[in-house]
Amino acid sequence: MEKLKDKINSIRLEAEAASTRADAAETALKQLSDQQVEREQEIISLQNKVTMLEEDLERKEERITEAKQLVAESETSKTAGDALSRRINMLEEKLEETERELQQTKEQLRNIDIKSETLERTVAQMETDKAAQEAKYDEINEKYLKLREEHEETLKALDDLRLLPQNSINFSPPASALRLQHSLPIFPRATLYSTLSPKLPVTIQQILNTHSTGSLVEISGWVKHYRKQKNVSFICITDGSNLNGIQVVVDRDKNLLLPEDLSLGCSVKVSGTLIDSPGTNQLLELLPTSISVIGAASKEYPFQKKNHSFEYTRSYEHLRPRLDTFKAISQVRNEAMKAIHKFYQDNNFIQIHTPILTTNNCEGGSETFSVISDSDKPSKEPPFFGKNVNLSVSGQLHLEAACCAHSRVYNFNPVFRAETSLTSRHLSEFWMVEAEVSFLTQISQLMDLIESSFCSPIKYVLDAIPQHLLYLNNRADPIFKALKWSIFDYGTKPFNRITYCEAISILESSNKKKHFKFTPKWGLPLQTEHELYLANTYFQAPVFVYNYPKKLKPFYMKSNGDELQTVGCVDLLVPGLAELVGGSLREDNYDVLYDNITKLNPLHPTNSDGIYDNITKLNPLHPTNNGQPQHKVNSIEQTLQWYLDLRKYGTVPHGGYGLGFDRFVQLLTGVKSIRDVAMFARYFDHCNT
Repeated sequence: MEKLKDKINSIRLEAEAASTRADAAETALKQLSDQQVEREQEIISLQNKVTMLEEDLERKEERITEAKQLVAESETSKTAGDALSRRINMLEEKLEETERELQQTKEQLRNIDIKSETLERTVAQMETDKAAQEAKYDEINEKYLKLREEHEETLKALDDLRLLPQNSINFSPPASALRLQHSLPIFPRATLYSTLSPKLPVTIQQILNTHSTGSLVEISGWVKHYRKQKNVSFICITDGSNLNGIQVVVDRDKNLLLPEDLSLGCSVKVSGTLIDSPGTNQLLELLPTSISVIGAASKEYPFQKKNHSFEYTRSYEHLRPRLDTFKAISQVRNEAMKAIHKFYQDNNFIQIHTPILTTNNCEGGSETFSVISDSDKPSKEPPFFGKNVNLSVSGQLHLEAACCAHSRVYNFNPVFRAETSLTSRHLSEFWMVEAEVSFLTQISQLMDLIESSFCSPIKYVLDAIPQHLLYLNNRADPIFKALKWSIFDYGTKPFNRITYCEAISILESSNKKKHFKFTPKWGLPLQTEHELYLANTYFQAPVFVYNYPKKLKPFYMKSNGDELQTVGCVDLLVPGLAELVGGSLREDNYDVLYDNITKLNPLHPTNSDGIYDNITKLNPLHPTNNGQPQHKVNSIEQTLQWYLDLRKYGTVPHGGYGLGFDRFVQLLTGVKSIRDVAMFARYFDHCNT
């Protein structure tokens, strides 16, 4: 038993010794593991050092290579010198080419000078012709007055004859007197004087045209420039009748005291003697005997002699008409209106005053201004007109009605569009020239008419006021000066003509280099950048684009009946401005037009793509409406039935177009922004005067 216990104790001791050895071994193993980690870190550190040494070695090798290259380059210095010589030769060739371009530019400048001289000669000739016409007018007027006196004497003689007692004198008036008595219309005597010229204050231009050196004259106007010197003062007076006004020279030795409140912008009356001017800008100037201020101008008058930017002048649109630039623009605008009326009147068109208040929007894509009277208050009572009424965006539909009576009609009306875009191309109130012609069957006929009505007024204005156009041309925006086509080219070459498909093809080919902001694609409208590229860059001249897809255009345009579903329409694109005229053949078939109007209903199955959403005149009789009008006020019967009636009673093929008059004035004057060709511009967030 004792042996067994001893053996057990021996085994226990051995087990404890084995456990102790195991713990020692585990501790040793842990130490070895830590040492292994430390060695691995050392190895990594050594590897990093090796990498750094290798990189350093590579850099040294690169330096050695560079040194070798420098040695090689130094050995080939002769070759480098030859290359340098070749580069110098290339630069010399480019310099020669630049000199040739400079010579061409000088030649162009000489051509411009020649045009300027031609214009100046034209001005001088016109002034001579005007003086001759005025002399002729005076002669005719004198003859008229003499004939009028003879006429009155004849009438008095006839009256005396009627007052004689019957059979009191055996006298019979001559047959010629009896014929005159029976042929004369019975008018009040006062009407005989209605043709006399009104006696108005004489303008500066009239004085310069009709008076010579030594004449005593009196002028009234505003002080445009005022310059004082030691012994003399120069005052430029303008009344708007010409661009330069007249220079008043005040000699201090004459003891003429200038009014204390004489300043820029004030209105004055000046009396004096015309004298020859030693200056080059005028033939005559005025030596005053008296100067009086009619209306003083405060020191805050915003315009000085220096030129002002258009942006600055917009803050004073009530005063800027006095500036030379805006006087010239107004004169050009006036002559352009006269020229446009003359063209249409000479071609047997009748002017129609289409209404400003209307219940329809023929343009579709534009927003309208609603008209509400002061009596239209929220109630169950109908509005003033019994329906919703807007300011007109176009007089086209009403012109079509007039066209069915007079064959050739036009209007010259203001139109209103609620444009929220603040661009240089849009106004909320602007003027349109629109024309309609009956029995027009071909889009080419319409383009011929547009081109004639466009070029003829330009030529008229060039002939009438070349000095104003020359003044504005010298101050034109760089956009217009950079164009190869100018206002002097209109009428000298025919306009280009391409279809919408051809335009898209040109734009798609050019997009590879041009990279338009809007990718050109068939079925999409042409953007302004596309139109400018075609007119400014590709053709460098005006271009007609015609036959657009039907889905891009309003309901009234006549279908071409082709596979592409295009309509007979046309846009005129001009350099510098893009679209300026838009027109079309009008749909003259009742059933087709009715179907087009029916599709204006956005609930119509064919309108799921929103093609006709630009005009929402709903047809209450369409099956999808179950006989119930969706918008009673704008239903087809109340807004467009009268337009359909034109196709119901004696319809004829016809077509027409519209020209934006303000953009046309931009073209003539070279003014960049449309806001500066209207005296009191109206645009989004701006209606201050």
